[in-house]
Amino acid sequence: MAIPSFQPRPEHRDEATPALIVIAIQPNVPMDLSGDTAEMNALLQRHLSLSLSALNDAKAHPVFGVASDSHLIIWPESPMNFSYSRDPHLRQVVGDFARDNHTSILLNSLEPASDGGDQNSAVMVNEEGAIAARYDKIRLMPFGEYVPLPRWLPGASSVRGIVGEFTPGSSYTLMPLGALRAGVFICIEAAHPAIARSFTNEGADVLINISNDGYLGPTPVMRQHLANAIFRAVENNRDLVRVTNTGITAFINSNGETFDVTPGFQTAVRTWTISKNGEGTTFYSRHGDAFVYACALISLGFVSASFMKRRFV
Repeated sequence: MAIPSFQPRPEHRDEATPALIVIAIQPNVPMDLSGDTAEMNALLQRHLSLSLSALNDAKAHPVFGVASDSHLIIWPESPMNFSYSRDPHLRQVVGDFARDNHTSILLNSLEPASDGGDQNSAVMVNEEGAIAARYDKIRLMPFGEYVPLPRWLPGASSVRGIVGEFTPGSSYTLMPLGALRAGVFICIEAAHPAIARSFTNEGADVLINISNDGYLGPTPVMRQHLANAIFRAVENNRDLVRVTNTGITAFINSNGETFDVTPGFQTAVRTWTISKNGEGTTFYSRHGDAFVYACALISLGFVSASFMKRRFV
């Protein structure tokens, strides 16, 4: 198990800028869970133990004038299927931890949808132990979290998602982080530019990506998902904190540089400070793929012109 150590945000910032200490927990929860009570309790205690150790370490090493109680602990997307709203024991444990340690906690949770289904959500528990905000995953994994087949297709009703059948969210809810606001997106949403772009246009000062990349084992997909997150940071000129279950956890600045990258399939903890870095919005944040479409049209025009020229020669 990695020993938590304090790693300040890897670049200079203006001390007058409000900042927050962020603790990223990479718990390395195994994918082949038996689901029995003893195992789940042990894994929950692993999250809490890593969080408390890193929190105490961060409070012992104050930097940049950040108040000792300005902390956010982030737990990644996990195969444990936390269900904050449905599980009174989990609410009690997480709420007590937040209150006792004067910290906010961001965790992944299986939350009830308004239609009675389930949603893959990110839940922010504040220092009072209450839910401050909830984001429901909008772009679901095809055949993993939903089946993209029309129900009239023969046999479609017998096909089930690998993880389950989820209801997509519809709102780009920002998480309050003191003077900052964060856009949190989940797993494969890092591969969809429109998600991070929408959060930025809604006013996100920083982006957070929580993910569980352990389902495909030690394959290049882990670095591919990290690369997706790097693009999202650069496109929107926003620092991005990526927190995963099995790796790769990393701090990505708005220039696309990565810091404190974790090894895969190991328990690890990272601690950074975040503050408002990007000002305003980029061309991409405002206009999306308009430049790409324009280039495609110009290319199509040249191709068409070359065919027309050959036709009349």
